[in-house]
Amino acid sequence: MAFRNANNTHIRNLYAFDNNRGGESEWKRLEKASCLGASHQSEERHDAPKCHPDTREAVISDIMSWVDSKDLDKRIMWLHGPAGAGKSAIVQTVAEWCYTEKKLVSSFFFSRTATGTGRDDGTKLVPTIAYQLGNLIRSAKELIINELEENEALLTHTMEIQMEKLVLKPLSNLLSQTAFMNLNEVSDTSHLPHLIVIDGLDECNRPEMQSRIVKIIAGAVSESQVHLSFLIASRYEVEIRKAFNDEAIGQMCIPLILDNKYNPDKDIETYIRSEFATVK
Repeated sequence: MAFRNANNTHIRNLYAFDNNRGGESEWKRLEKASCLGASHQSEERHDAPKCHPDTREAVISDIMSWVDSKDLDKRIMWLHGPAGAGKSAIVQTVAEWCYTEKKLVSSFFFSRTATGTGRDDGTKLVPTIAYQLGNLIRSAKELIINELEENEALLTHTMEIQMEKLVLKPLSNLLSQTAFMNLNEVSDTSHLPHLIVIDGLDECNRPEMQSRIVKIIAGAVSESQVHLSFLIASRYEVEIRKAFNDEAIGQMCIPLILDNKYNPDKDIETYIRSEFATVK
């Protein structure tokens, strides 16, 4: 995990699994509160759209340049465009790439049509981030379990409190754990996992929840010592637009519009030529 002012840290055993069965019941409670099907890797999304080879290269390049940027002032990117513009395919492709490169912390793909799965429920977002984080980083899992043990009602508290206690606080506490770092100097921490992707925010069940999620993310970016980046994709809906138009939020956000700048006609031509080539 990348942190502000953490130039002299080195992460080891980052992807180690935790075989300690202590806190198993608390972890099961968090699992139940989360939405396992919202991940970019979930079986529920096994046929998820992703970019055809040699398409969307320009927009993906812009996103990845931002992911790898050391600029701590712009840690939110809002990818927006109309329905059918290919937002989910782009986000899925970025999530897969960043997971392979160990840059991804968590992913959540909202869907209003996946009824009964929780993928349209905004209250599932923070527990899901925490659950994926704990499965990614062993030391984070232990700290998250500690928070759940200390406050059994935590999963009924507000999303703002859950973000603080289950995501930001565990990550901040990792800085003080010598088991999480050694004395080897690492001057560049940009390669460490720090990206959280959220797709289809407009498909979250209530408009007021959509804007609230944007504000929670902005708070996580501005108030925490943890270096997290958020890629959010959505349609240009009213409540989401209002949230991003807030002056303070706008200062920490890069809007990325899927328009003709990215030459979609060329991508369509590439796709069609590829499809014709397969039937020759």
